[in-house]
Amino acid sequence: MRRGVACVVLLAACRPELGPPDSLVTRERVIAVIAEPPESGPGEAVAYRAVVASPSGPVDGAAATWGFCATPKPLTDNNLVASACLVDARPIADPARAETPRDACRSFGPDPPPGGLRPRDPDVTGGFYQPVRVALGAERAFRLQRVSCSLPSAPLDVAVAFAAAYRPNERPVVRELSLTAEGAPIAPGDRVPGGATIGLRVSWDASAEEPYVVYDPVARALSGRTEALAVTWFVSGGEVADEVTGGAAAHSSETSWRAPAAGRAWVWAVLRDERGGVDAAVAEVDVAR
Repeated sequence: MRRGVACVVLLAACRPELGPPDSLVTRERVIAVIAEPPESGPGEAVAYRAVVASPSGPVDGAAATWGFCATPKPLTDNNLVASACLVDARPIADPARAETPRDACRSFGPDPPPGGLRPRDPDVTGGFYQPVRVALGAERAFRLQRVSCSLPSAPLDVAVAFAAAYRPNERPVVRELSLTAEGAPIAPGDRVPGGATIGLRVSWDASAEEPYVVYDPVARALSGRTEALAVTWFVSGGEVADEVTGGAAAHSSETSWRAPAAGRAWVWAVLRDERGGVDAAVAEVDVAR
């Protein structure tokens, strides 16, 4: 959440003043970037699409401008990307066919970068990521595009086994975003009472939870994992009980939403897998006073 600081009279301690939750859409903003495919090799084309939300519903993201970050962040920096990428990036002329930079594995991966710098370390899924910047007005959002790079510092036999076993990530797809009131489904066009508690549920096919292999540099061996999925929720009004929910055994995720007092309202669900795959769904609700 965004936080401001409110200092009360002399002897009172300063305490954080909580702003609106991140799940509440109070302005036009990019809430997700969908990439197809979600994992690409250097030089391979990717189609990017921004999911833009506003208090009055979904917004076409065609006006957004795109760029590839070119400057790796310092290893001591905890930010998502280098601060230089906020103002400087390699322009992407056509986000529907953007070629992954050919130096991505050198700048953001395991290949030795120029200048004698240390190569990047993979994340817990064994992945390396090329940052992609999307700008919409004053808003800046980033996607970390997973890049297929060579296996770092692995014995030859392990590298060969990894190449044979590893399958690039595929994007998860939302099967259904469903809403219920007191256990009954809410159909498009139905009206719900203001302030009502609405059940929200996203489901996906079991195939979205993909198995994959990871190289363990300590054991110098491969291990198997299965992708975990999670959902981030956004609303144009009211309040969700949980901003982020994990996947369940039923290949679904759910929470509840307290609807606003009246008017049109929108609910967005952004589905993510742990290797960078993203999908999104939106529902419109008519709230009666």
